[in-house]
Amino acid sequence: VKPFASPADAGLYLSYAFHPQISRALITPAAGVALQQAIETQFGIVTAIKWVNDLQKNGQKVAGILAEALLEQNAVVLGVGVDIFSTPTAPLPTDQPITTLLAEKPGSDPRPELAGRFLTNLMRLFANPDTIMPIYRKKAAWIGRQITVSGTQNPLTGIISGFDDNGALLLKTAQGTMVVTTGTIRLAN
Repeated sequence: VKPFASPADAGLYLSYAFHPQISRALITPAAGVALQQAIETQFGIVTAIKWVNDLQKNGQKVAGILAEALLEQNAVVLGVGVDIFSTPTAPLPTDQPITTLLAEKPGSDPRPELAGRFLTNLMRLFANPDTIMPIYRKKAAWIGRQITVSGTQNPLTGIISGFDDNGALLLKTAQGTMVVTTGTIRLAN
């Protein structure tokens, strides 16, 4: 279990439950695109999407996304966490490079506007699912970089060559291009 710090008022922590009308495979990519767009529009900060569920600012994690299927209810709960600014009483975890969107606490609370922008963008993407992966590919981190995928039956190493239309990672390995649908990626040493 990874540690998760969520100091009061320092980040946006949002859960959204819904009955999906698009392929479940596109929900997390859509959320990444929607959040990336919301952050860029509101703060003017460009982030990159690290497959499959993180946003990075200057190579450091600034947001995470988790989609959990509730199969019996035909529903999904989408969770989003964005580190907006840090507080001295709640340092960020150190298991990976992490940062915040802003260097210090803003004068007014940016969270309601960010949540509204995110959900508006998400609904627009859900209404136009063919637009999700083309945008995702343009905003993706580490394309052309060598990575290691863990959380699969055997760890995989290769170069990210892109993403298929269902959000799967296309990994170029010595054995050829592999389609990876689950796992955690890290840059290879």
